[in-house]
Amino acid sequence: MKIGRLAVNVDFQGQGLGKIILDYSKQLFSENNRTGCKFISVDAYNQSLHFYEKNGFEYLTTKDAGDDTRLMYFDLIKIVDENSYGN
Repeated sequence: MKIGRLAVNVDFQGQGLGKIILDYSKQLFSENNRTGCKFISVDAYNQSLHFYEKNGFEYLTTKDAGDDTRLMYFDLIKIVDENSYGN
């Protein structure tokens, strides 16, 4: 799954809504692998990198370091494994 645009209105920022959206998406795309998705990816703007890092996303490459956006991904197997072991 590719996140094209994820934003929270400035009046509601800092309330955890972005995390709620990501957590919901992770759960939706990992339950019983009903979608066949393996990764969630995003081209994250530099000001959003820390947000995605805190939410378990990793950098796909270092080649885009210094660019306006960085390609990041979240491996849904992390969610599947947690659900399998009841954590």
